[in-house]
Amino acid sequence: MHRDTTQYNIVDVRTIDGCSADSLKEALEKTVNAHPYIKTRMAIVDGDVKQERRDDETPAVSVTELAVEPSKEFFQSLVRPFDLFNDDLYRIMVFKTPSRVVLFTDFHHIVFDGGSCIVFMNTLEALLRGETVGSETYTAFD
Repeated sequence: MHRDTTQYNIVDVRTIDGCSADSLKEALEKTVNAHPYIKTRMAIVDGDVKQERRDDETPAVSVTELAVEPSKEFFQSLVRPFDLFNDDLYRIMVFKTPSRVVLFTDFHHIVFDGGSCIVFMNTLEALLRGETVGSETYTAFD
């Protein structure tokens, strides 16, 4: 319902201290791979809406260098509805500004919720500390 709105978007913007934009990107890719449900896409199969597993897809994480510090409006402009059948159900962007590294995430509620956010951020933080993170033993697919 209401596919043309952003009411199902779960958005977060935060400064990430102590790492480069490139190392953050690498850790984010590993985090998404550790939680492959995030890569789910919706598909219509024989007239029915189904979840499509995309475990082998490379995570989409961009890094952009900005000459100026971004405003709140800049980040708000990045929030838009997801095309459930043609888009990833997440957007992960790293911004390198003159003074900091900023992480912008936007997940569709189909693949992400408050509990998922805690798990996602814990995995990311562990990877940024240099820890090894394995695959999930129980996923949303289960």
